[in-house]
Amino acid sequence: EQTVAWMEDEVVMDGQEYSPMYLWDLKARKKGTNGVPFNSKKYRQEFVKRCQMYLFIRLVLDVEPQECKQGYTELRKSAMQACSDGRITLGDHTANAEADDDEQERDELEDHSEPQREKKTKGGNEWFVKASLLAKTYVNMSG
Repeated sequence: EQTVAWMEDEVVMDGQEYSPMYLWDLKARKKGTNGVPFNSKKYRQEFVKRCQMYLFIRLVLDVEPQECKQGYTELRKSAMQACSDGRITLGDHTANAEADDDEQERDELEDHSEPQREKKTKGGNEWFVKASLLAKTYVNMSG
């Protein structure tokens, strides 16, 4: 349930409230908060895992998120397995993610900043794009 809430509603970490993860594009993750960029290797890997877990909950599980009985570790393993065996795929969202990456690279060249290394985390931004689009659908349906 927390994974869905973080993606669609808000993120709460260490008593701090943040915008929902579906809004955390590359630029927002680079900016971060309190001087800590959310695109650092530590956060990037966790972010991708959470995107995959969100997709697993919404696309594979046949229960409402609040009825999910799996804990974090079990959900993470199940999501990784679903990605591995093809139950969750990037599909058509890859093209959109690549376009986002190209735009980000252009912005970074203009900023003279270091290029993002998002693609090193197998489809990192692509997983975000797919999860973000799905989350927006659920947010729009409930709002």
